[in-house]
Amino acid sequence: MPKTKALSATDYDTAAPRWGDKMRALGYSDAYQGVLAAFRTQGNHQSHLVDIGCGTASFAEA
Repeated sequence: MPKTKALSATDYDTAAPRWGDKMRALGYSDAYQGVLAAFRTQGNHQSHLVDIGCGTASFAEA
C-alpha cells in the first residue's frame, strides 16, 4: 500500500525531533569528525567535501 503525503508528513513529524540524537548515537558525528581530521592531517586544504546528508546538520556541527 503506497503512503499518502499526509502519512509521510506524519511519519516525518514523529521522527524529526529525535533524528539528531539517533544520528549521534549511530556514530555519524564521530565519523564526520574523523573525515575532517583526516583532511586536516593530510594538509590538503584545497579539498572539497559535499554534504548530501539527511538534513540534521550533523556534518556542519562536526
